[in-house]
Amino acid sequence: MSGSPADGSTGTFTWNTAGNTFMKAEATSLEGCKSNIDSVPLVVRAKPIANFTVSDTTVCGSDSTIITYNGLMPVSGNNFTWQLGGTVLNPGTNAWGPFHVSYPANGVYPLTLVANDNVCNSDTIRDTIIVGSYPLSNAGNDLTTCSNQPIAIGTTNTAGYSYSWTNPSYLSSSTVSNPQATVPVVGTADTTVRFIVTTTLAYCDRKDTMILTVNSVQRAFFIPPNPQCETNNAFDFSPLFGVVPGATLTWIIGTDTIVSPTIQDYNFTSSGPKSIILQTQTPGCLPDQYIANVIVKPNPVVNFSVNQNTGCAPLDVIFQNLSPAIPSPTYLWNFGDGVVSFINNPTHTYPNQGVYTPTLTLTSADTCSTTDTLAGGISTFPIPVALFTANPLVANELNPVFNFESAFANNGCYYDFGDGTGDSSCSATHEYENVGTYMVTLYTFNAGGCRDTFQLEVIVTPNYSLYIPNAFTPNNDQINDRLSIYSEGVDEFNIKVFNRRGQIVYESSDPYESWNGKFLNDGEECMSGVYVYEALIKDFNRKKHNLKGQIYLLK
Repeated sequence: MSGSPADGSTGTFTWNTAGNTFMKAEATSLEGCKSNIDSVPLVVRAKPIANFTVSDTTVCGSDSTIITYNGLMPVSGNNFTWQLGGTVLNPGTNAWGPFHVSYPANGVYPLTLVANDNVCNSDTIRDTIIVGSYPLSNAGNDLTTCSNQPIAIGTTNTAGYSYSWTNPSYLSSSTVSNPQATVPVVGTADTTVRFIVTTTLAYCDRKDTMILTVNSVQRAFFIPPNPQCETNNAFDFSPLFGVVPGATLTWIIGTDTIVSPTIQDYNFTSSGPKSIILQTQTPGCLPDQYIANVIVKPNPVVNFSVNQNTGCAPLDVIFQNLSPAIPSPTYLWNFGDGVVSFINNPTHTYPNQGVYTPTLTLTSADTCSTTDTLAGGISTFPIPVALFTANPLVANELNPVFNFESAFANNGCYYDFGDGTGDSSCSATHEYENVGTYMVTLYTFNAGGCRDTFQLEVIVTPNYSLYIPNAFTPNNDQINDRLSIYSEGVDEFNIKVFNRRGQIVYESSDPYESWNGKFLNDGEECMSGVYVYEALIKDFNRKKHNLKGQIYLLK
C-alpha cells in the first residue's frame, strides 16, 4: 500500500492486488507523542476484464459483421458500453451481444467496449472495422468458338480494378479484363469450358462466370504407317483423333485426290518416299493440313539360270544367281523336290524322274523379298533299258527268220541286225540271207536324250544246226537259269557234260531237255567253274557229227 501525504491531510492510495485489507492511521505530536492507532476495513475489487471478437474487420458493401463478447467478466447484472463510429450500439435484449452489424456507407468504423461490474470499469477495448465497395465483375457473354481458335472473352478494363481468371493455361493472360481464350479439343466431341473472373477493388472482390462452347475441329494429323515392300504393298490411312461429324477429309497422294475419312489398301507402284497430304474442313472453322511421308522399300530384282534343264536321272544341275548385287542378301533356293539351299550358287542332284519347278527367293537387308521361277522347269528322264529277246537264237538256212521283242516299253528303239540292215520298231522280225553268226544291237532312247544299248548273238546254221551255249547262270533270277540246247535237222542226239574229274554231271538224248546246274538234274548243285561236253548227233541226211566244247557254269 502506498499513499500521500503523511502530514495528516487527505491523500490518494493505490492497491496493486485485489482483496480485503485494513486502513490504519496513527498521529504523532511535535513532541513525539503518538496517538492510538485507528483502523478501517477496506475491500479492494479486481478490475473487470472485457474483450470481444469481430468476424471480419474488413467488409464490403452491405455485408455484415458479427461482434461477439468473450471477456472474463460475467455478463449477468453488469453493464456494457459499446460504441461503433461514435454511435452507441443498441444493446437489444443482451447488452453483451452478439451483434450483427450492417454498415450504411463506406468508411472506417472504430469500435470500443467498456464493461462495468457495478463498481469498477474495465479497460477500454478497441478495434476498427473498414467498409469498402464491391467492384462490378463481368466475365462477358457465353460464346462459341472452334478448337484451337482464339476468341476474346470478358469486358473492357475498369481503372482501379484487378482481375484473376480460372483456367489460365487456356488464356493469353489471366490478369486482364478481356483475355483471349484458345481451347484445344482432343477427339471428335464438342466440349464446354467454364471461365470465372474474380474482379478485385482494394480488398473487395466479386466473381462472374461465362461458358465457352468449343466445337471439335477435324485435325489433319495422322501417323504414317510403317514402311512396306514394293511388292503387294497395301497402306491404310486414318486421322489419329477420329472423324468429326460433318467434317470433310481430303487425301492427296501423288496425282490421286481422295475425299474420304479413311483409306484402305492403297498400293504404290514404285519404291521410295511418298508424300501424303491430308486436308480437313470443319463447318464454321478454319481448315487444317498435315503432310507426312511413307516409305515404300524396293524389292530386289531376282534372276538365275541353270546349266541344263533336261537330262537323265540322276541329273546334276548347277544353279547360278544372276541377280543384281544388294547389301547383305539372304538366299532361299527351292529345287521343287522338297530340298532347299541357302547358299549363293548351289548344285543340286535330281535323283528321280520327274518335272520340277525350282525357285530363288532373294531377301534384302530391309526384309523385302522377291521370288523368281525357272521358266519351263527342269525335266528328268529315266534311263531306257535296252533288253530284248530273240526267237529263236539259232535258225537254219531253211528258215532264217528271227523275232526280236524289247523287254521294256521305250520312247524309241532301233535294231541293228548285224548284217547292215536295221529296224526302228521295238518289236521287229528279220530274215537273214546268209548262214553265219550275227550280233544284234538294240538302241533305245527317250525324249530326254537318255540312251541304252543291248546286244544278243543269233546264228543261222546250215541245214542242220546245233547250238550249245558256252555259259549259263543257274541262280534262280529267271535269266539264263538253264543250259538249253537248240537243234534243227537233227535225227539222233546225245550229249554228255563232264566235270574236271571226268565225272558225268549231265547226260541227255533229248535235244529239248535242259540242264539245271545240278548233278544229273536232281542231285547236288554243281560248283561254279568250267565243264566240257561231248555231243554225238546224226542229221537228217544220216551223217554223224561229234562235237566238243566248254561250258561255263556261273552263279
